[in-house]
Parts: sequence; C-alpha cells; structure tokens
Amino acid sequence: MIKRISLIIISIFFISLSASFAATIQLPQTGQTNCYNASGDICICGDPTCPPGQDGEIRAGVVWPTTRFSENGDCVSDNLTGLTWSKSSNNVSLTWQEAMDSADSVSLCGYSDWRIPNIIEFLSLVDHNNYSSALSNNHPFLNLQPNYYPSSTTVAYQADNNSIWVFNISDGHIGSSDKSGKRPVWIVRGEGDGIINLPKTGQTLSFYSGDDGDLQKGVVWPVPRFTNPDGTTPLIGNVVLDQLTGLIWTKNAALSSGSWSQALNYIVSMNSGTVDNFGYKDWRLPNVHELRSLMDLSNGRPALPNDHPFLNIQNAHHWSSTTLVSQTNRAWDISLWYGEKYYDQKGYTKLIWAVRNGPIPAFLPNLEVSPSSHDFGGVAVDECSASQQFTITNTGNAELTVTGITLSDTENFQLSINALPCEKTYTSGESCSFDVYFCPKTSGDLSANLTITSDDPDTPTLNLPLTGSAQCNPLNNVYFIGDYAGLYEGIIDNISANNDCCTSVETDIQAATLIDICLPGFPCIKKGVEFWTSIEEIDFDPNVASYKSSTHDVTGGLLADWKLIPPGMHASYEVTFCKPGTVTFELGFSEKAIGITIADIMTSIIPVAGDILYSTIIDFYDDLSNILLISSAINHESNAMNAALSGNKRLALSETVKARIDLLKLIFNKTQMNQLFQAYVDLAENLKLDIADNELQKLILKKWGTTIPIKVFKVFSDAIVLVIQTKGGTAGPIQIKLIAN
Repeated sequence: MIKRISLIIISIFFISLSASFAATIQLPQTGQTNCYNASGDICICGDPTCPPGQDGEIRAGVVWPTTRFSENGDCVSDNLTGLTWSKSSNNVSLTWQEAMDSADSVSLCGYSDWRIPNIIEFLSLVDHNNYSSALSNNHPFLNLQPNYYPSSTTVAYQADNNSIWVFNISDGHIGSSDKSGKRPVWIVRGEGDGIINLPKTGQTLSFYSGDDGDLQKGVVWPVPRFTNPDGTTPLIGNVVLDQLTGLIWTKNAALSSGSWSQALNYIVSMNSGTVDNFGYKDWRLPNVHELRSLMDLSNGRPALPNDHPFLNIQNAHHWSSTTLVSQTNRAWDISLWYGEKYYDQKGYTKLIWAVRNGPIPAFLPNLEVSPSSHDFGGVAVDECSASQQFTITNTGNAELTVTGITLSDTENFQLSINALPCEKTYTSGESCSFDVYFCPKTSGDLSANLTITSDDPDTPTLNLPLTGSAQCNPLNNVYFIGDYAGLYEGIIDNISANNDCCTSVETDIQAATLIDICLPGFPCIKKGVEFWTSIEEIDFDPNVASYKSSTHDVTGGLLADWKLIPPGMHASYEVTFCKPGTVTFELGFSEKAIGITIADIMTSIIPVAGDILYSTIIDFYDDLSNILLISSAINHESNAMNAALSGNKRLALSETVKARIDLLKLIFNKTQMNQLFQAYVDLAENLKLDIADNELQKLILKKWGTTIPIKVFKVFSDAIVLVIQTKGGTAGPIQIKLIAN
C-alpha cells in the first residue's frame, strides 16, 4: 500500500547575515507564481482580498534559468541543479535491488556512472505551478509513466528497513513502498554543477551497494547545523539560524494553529507586533521547500537532525504557504514526525511555524554583465583584435529592459552588429551575448568604456572598462604597378615612417625618354615624348592613405588643371600610407601622340637645305606665332581662339595659307605635299578659316589623293608642332597604382 506523501527540494538561497554568514546551499523557488484564496480561486497577489504572504506572492528562492533543460542526444541536463538525466525512462518494471544493479550497468551518452536518484534529486524536478505532469512546461523527457519511480533512499522510520521512498511524476508526491515491488526505472548521474547544489538527505546507513546511504550524494551539512542568528553557540533566545540553508526559524515549532488563511494572517500579526515577533518584522509562512529542508531522512519520530534545538515538536502537520495547483482549495503541509509532505483542505487546522531571511526577493530586475572588464592586449594599428564576448543576464525576478549598449571611443573600439538585438526586454534569468573588437587607428595605450543602460534601479548606467595597446607596423615596401604604354615611368623616392605609424613616400610620374618616330615618306626621327595630361582621378580609401600634389592640394581626388610634361620632365606627388593598400592614379591625356616640329621634318629630308627651307616656313607662320592650337582631344579651347579672330584676320590667314601652299609645291614631292597639305587643311578647319567650299581640301584630294591623319597640335613662337596620331585613336585613361604592404 502506497502512502501518498511528498518531500521538497533541499537547497537554499544564499543569505548574508550581519555576522558574515553565508548559507551552505541554495534553495530554488517552488515554481508557484499565482495566488489563491481559501476557496481555491485565483486572486491578485497583494490585494486586500487575497490572503497575504503566500508562496505565489513571496516567491522565495533562486530564480530558475530560462532554459531549464538542455538535450544532448539520449540525455538531458538540468541547468538548475546540474544533474544529468536519461531522456527516457525504462518501462521494464524491476524490484529495488534489480533497479540498483540495472543502473550500475548502464552506459549512455559516453558515461557509465549512472545510478538511481535519491529522493531529494527526484523532488528537484517538481514545478509546483503544474499538475498532470509535475515537471516544468516544455520539458524534453520521453516515455515517463504516471506511476511511482523508486529512489535510492530507504524509509528510516520503519524498523524493518524494507521500504523505500518512491516518486510520482504526476503531481510531485512521494510515497513509501516495499523494496520487493516492481516499478519502472529512471536514472541520473553527476554531482551537480548548476545554479544550485543539492544537499545530502542525511541517510548514512547503506542497505545495498549504490544506494543513498552508500553514495551519500549532495552537499555535506555544516557542523554545527543550528546556531544563534549571529552564527554563535550556545543557543540563546527564541530564534534559530540553520547554517545549511541560511533560514532563521522561531525556536518554538508550534506558534499556534488554525486554517491556511489563519496561518497566513498570524504571520501578518507577528510582523505588525500584535503577537510576539521576537524582535523581527519580516517573518513569513514557509513554503513547502523551506519546511522540507529541515528533514533528516536518517531519522523518524521526529525526522529532524539529532542536534536540532526546536521546541514543541508534535506528531502533526505544519501548513506551508504553497497551494496544491491540481486542487487549489488545498495546500501542501509537512509532518515533522515522519518527514512526510502531504496536502489538505485549506479549512482544516494545522500547526503554524514562522521563518525569515529566505531571502524574500523584491520584484526587481538586476543587470549583470560578464566579464566586467577586458584588456585586449597588443594589437597593430589598423588591425583588429579577436572578438571579446560580453553576456548580459537578468538575475532579478522582474523584467529588465536594456535601452542602450554604447562605446565611449568608437574610433578604436567597435561593437559587433549582434549588440543591437541585445537592446531588449529580458525575462528573469534570460541572457544575451554580443562581441566587442579593438581596432586601433593611432598608437599608444588606449581605453574606453562599454556602457550599458537599463532600468536596473541600482545600476541604471553600467560602465565596463576596456583597454588595449596599439602598436606600430610601419610600411616600408612601396612600389608602382601600371600600364604606361611607353609614355610614363614611375619613380619612388624618400620613403619615411612618421610617428603616427604611417609611411610617406614621394612619387614621380615622369615622361619617357627618346623613342624612334617614323613617318610615311620620311626618314625616322628620334624624338622625346611630350604630352598634355591631367590626373583625372585619385582613387583611394581615406582610411588607408592620404595624397598631395607638389603643386595642387587634391580635394575629392580630382586635379582639374591640364599640365604639359615635356620629355624627361616629371610631376611629383606625396602619398602617405597608414596601412597596406593601393592608391590609383587615373591619368588622362590628349592623344597617344608624338610631337614633331617642321624643323625636324626639313632637316631629315634635305639636311643641307634644311636651314633655308626652315626659314621660309617660319615666314609662313609669323602671323600665327602667338596662337595656341589644341588637338582634337582638347579642342574645346579652339572656341576661345576662334572667337579672337575677326573676319578680316581670318581672310588674311586664308590668303596666307593659299600663298604658302603654292610656294611649297615647288619644294616638295606629291607624298610630302599630301602630308603637309592635310596639316594645313586641319589648321584651317581648326581655326574655321573662310576657305570657300573647302577649296584647299578639294585641291589636295584632286592632285595628291587620300591624306594621312596629321594634325596641328601646337604652334610655338618659332615652329609648328605636328602630331602624328597613332593607331588606336584617342587614348583612354591610364591607371598607375602605388602599392604599399
């Protein structure tokens, strides 16, 4: 016959007393969150019509973790107690000794130290806010039976020692059952490394290998177990401190008696001073866990430790403040005589006992961040450290709202994008993690504050110090790459490292040296490259490098002015790199072209008569000596020159051109004239001279055939420069890259 009784989790919340006392173990909350009246109806906790000080209102004990259970294959970890349970129970019914042997032989999830749980370990699973299954909502266990499971704990008050405590998963009851009875088996392992630690049951005698008395799992009880509130002995006064749990009890274990509501109101009378309160005003009716924490399962009649100091112990039951949720007109009660946990109708008469310093938590959030500071160590400038994870946890028993996560120095320290989701509302026990990086831009020892703002009443603004040392890595390897098309040469000079971990270099973009130019019908001429150019764009990341021209400050990467770079000359630029990278010079120029003077042509054709011919041609160009003509790629300037010529002057120039053509016919052959005439045609077109019906061009086409693309490029004071347009037409931009690593 099974006697329906039950125990409570023996684990107590940390308490700090004035005598530097700390409890040995911690007690979790029972799980009950609602308040009920004597009839079993839900009422508003704290409302005058709702019985005061009940478990759903006080909620004494450690808050459960948000994720109570974690699955690992066929095993489940309880994050509250740290115990590991088999995910599924064994439906094969076994006697107690068979169950003990079976557990000892199990290998599961890589472990072989499985055992039958003691009764306190079983009761640690109970959620007093649930029924049908007394486990917390969304638990992952499978194949659990609405039956009693055997524990490893023997019932001590029976002389024959043939009974054990058994656990019913349906409502959290325990009962006593003969060891020969067959029951399903559930197994556990571990010493407990969770939020709380469970104590020993008190049983020291062993009745079979691997039983509770043999293994004695749990925290050892302190000696002495009971003292004065200041931790001293011998005991004096009317109150007793339990050194195991940190709870303070009245020495008189039966202050009064009455119904459940009367018991709650008696505690109100104590705190108001209407009845004796022994100098304290924060008494409460103990919850079912707190009452059961006094039990010693090696004893019976009474089931209290041998050295207990309590008076007026009776063979009767004491009210707890915890309602039975399957029948809310009933509440849990405890028998100090047998160690039984039972329940009864709230109107029945039971004994009244008082406890304090459980603790009684106020309904407040509490912000905790781990770690509380971090030193990133040494990191090179413009590089980033490995991430450091910070975790925000609400360790209070009310919701916490985090409104901001910021850094005081965002230039050298960076938040990851996963910080934003952590600005939210946290339930009790909930956590959120994010990362911080140290990415220094300047050298030296640097520091910042990671600031977290919330509605934590004690710490609304929490500053966590961050430090790091930024180290220089100067860049010494700087070089040019690019496609210069034979027109450019890149030169690097004067590399120097500055104090701010950056490297400065002077760079030259220089015109190429002499090359061979061969014109159709003429001997080849060695000539230096001469070109008009502009730096159309400087492309670089301002976090990588900065740029300055020798003659122009660059704003937005553009240098608007065109510059003439004669053969062998160069333009100088200064580039400063602060980390490995590339600066791209995108160069624009008039045409892929070579400048050749008339003097060059005349000398190559008739070396002896060159000076005479050159003199004649110079006369031809006297009137044009101060006019600047631009080739097709930049002939936007021709409009300005064209506007400067009056109608009469244009006519004079036209007549001059025609006269000089007649003169030159006497000197040059057909091919040579074809080339020169085309140049004059281009000149006339460029200046928009008034040559009716393009007579000059028609004359050339009629007498000498198709022309080649020779264009007037520029007129100097003494000689005209012809531009020979190379194959491929007008050149696009050329990129020259300056690389640092």
